[in-house]
Amino acid sequence: MMKKLLTILVVLAASWLLADNSAPKMAADNENPTQENLAARELFHQRGFGLFVHYGLYSQDGLGEWLKYQDLLESKKYFADRVPNFKPKKGCIDEWIKLAKDAGMRYVVLTTRHHEGFWLGDDFIREYTTKVRAAGLGVGVYYSVADWSDPAYRAGSAKDPEGWKRFVNATHAQLRHLMSDFGKIEYLFYDGCPPPAEWDLAVINAEMRRLQPQLLICRGGADC
Repeated sequence: MMKKLLTILVVLAASWLLADNSAPKMAADNENPTQENLAARELFHQRGFGLFVHYGLYSQDGLGEWLKYQDLLESKKYFADRVPNFKPKKGCIDEWIKLAKDAGMRYVVLTTRHHEGFWLGDDFIREYTTKVRAAGLGVGVYYSVADWSDPAYRAGSAKDPEGWKRFVNATHAQLRHLMSDFGKIEYLFYDGCPPPAEWDLAVINAEMRRLQPQLLICRGGADC
């Protein structure tokens, strides 16, 4: 029904993200959690079953989110060949929500940016968060810090310190935007994270917790 444009990974969140069914563990960067955060942890455990939606430029090829890396595709050509044709099917978010609810899932997580470095776009992400929230499901977002399209990320902090600083600042700005302009976000799933000190993880986590006191952060100073 959504061939080639959608790769869906369904997970049993409680069994995969948590080592057991005990109370959520405290994050290293969140030793004094807000009441909103504690309540969100409990709600996350109660929900248990959720839907991960992997969606990006790679979805057009139907070969998975690691396509760019596995096929050694050069960034400029990769984007030129795919961005013009990236036209999400009208109503696809409604279909995801129906799929989740029919299966008894209670939250959804969408890849706002995967390792390829493509941001899904404000309009699409806003439609996703609005519709998932209205459907009574928990709103989660996945964000890859890794960006294969960025030369500074590929070079690393030691080889390109100025470029790395720009990369970190841009990453922080996009995460602040994600937490500021799309309503209440309950759950953030980091991926592709460099060592914490190299991208000022504690700083951006503190900023996001200020913007979204209830936010659960998985990986990179995880609440779960």
